[in-house]
Amino acid sequence: MGENDDGIFMERRNDALVEKLSGKVAALKKITIAIGDDVREQNRLLNEMETDFDASKGLLGLTMRKLDRVAKTGGKHLTSELFSTKMMPSLDLWAHADVPWELQAMQESLRQRFLRLFQC
Repeated sequence: MGENDDGIFMERRNDALVEKLSGKVAALKKITIAIGDDVREQNRLLNEMETDFDASKGLLGLTMRKLDRVAKTGGKHLTSELFSTKMMPSLDLWAHADVPWELQAMQESLRQRFLRLFQC
């Protein structure tokens, strides 16, 4: 009988160890799946970043080519055109805005500086 009891004890112990090992395997499986999901998500984000960087690189290259062209031509015509079409109307609106008399002198001074700078 003692030998039979030892066999039952060992079998129960083995069953408990197998159950414990099965729990650890299941936990490792969950972790592995989570790591795989995370890797796929990070790869997706990296691909999006690559696309964004490519777009930025193209835009930056275009801007640099335009700036190079402006630098080669001296940029006077473009600067004058930019000032006359974009800045001057804003300054005129600001100059005619209803502002306290203390700011009027500053407005006129700024307007004169822009006019001298761009010789319009």
